[in-house]
Amino acid sequence: ANPCQHPIVILRDVPSSDMESLLRFMYHGEVHVGQEQLPTFLKTAQMLQVRGLADVNSGASGSKLPQSTPSRENDIASP
Repeated sequence: ANPCQHPIVILRDVPSSDMESLLRFMYHGEVHVGQEQLPTFLKTAQMLQVRGLADVNSGASGSKLPQSTPSRENDIASP
């Protein structure tokens, strides 16, 4: 049994926008992330070991992110 009725999870250095995007990815299998948000988004995914995103930086997942897009937004889909 959990001693706390309402446990608190502290995610140091995780912007709420990254957490929102990660949850959207987890529930929908894809997410639109602005290019300026992408580095912190991927860092957070790696820290939380989100399957399908944690290995995007290393290229191990086989999926590649677009190098650049006119809208400055990257579409990330689950493998």
